[in-house]
Amino acid sequence: MKKNILILLLSLFFCACNQTDERKHTTEKKSETVTPSAQTNVFTKREKLIGEIKTLMQAMAEKDKPAILAYFNFPLADSSVNFFGVDPIFDAARKANNDRITKAMFDNSFASIYQKTEMSEFKNLIKFLKINNLENQDSVNYDNIIKGDGCYYFYSISVDHHDEVTLTYGTNSNDEYRKSHPDEEEICSEYAVAWIFKFDGKALHFLKHRIAG
Repeated sequence: MKKNILILLLSLFFCACNQTDERKHTTEKKSETVTPSAQTNVFTKREKLIGEIKTLMQAMAEKDKPAILAYFNFPLADSSVNFFGVDPIFDAARKANNDRITKAMFDNSFASIYQKTEMSEFKNLIKFLKINNLENQDSVNYDNIIKGDGCYYFYSISVDHHDEVTLTYGTNSNDEYRKSHPDEEEICSEYAVAWIFKFDGKALHFLKHRIAG
């Protein structure tokens, strides 16, 4: 009798072990099938950067003051921006603040800064540039040449190996127009504006603003 009970217990033990192994094997299989689908939701660093550039440009184009202010680390050193002749109150405050620009100064004179730096041109960056191409290349450019206009309008975004992003817009002389109007000394008021941001892997942060021309 005892021998039969022992045989029965051993049979139950081996059966339980086999079921445990089967459950373990099934669980491992399920785990293996979940992993690939989870990986599809992971963005690459460049894809994340492209998304952040689009968000920045949209904020600039829509004149979204709170969103724009969030990109700046205040106070700003005067050397990091070309904000000159903004308005009498801003200019006086900058002089009194040892040429440093506070958030309150930027906030109070936002409309004037937006106009003088031509931030509205970010609408054309969105319109003309194929930003998604930055996934496979480090720059995108577009020249908007208008027939009969002494200027052509250029737009570009570039990313360097330090993850610094430069967004540029401006004007240059239209050579075709110059050829057909040789008597005109100045056919275009040339200038260029550059906004430079640093990407830290998660977000963009303002570095420098430059104006030439």
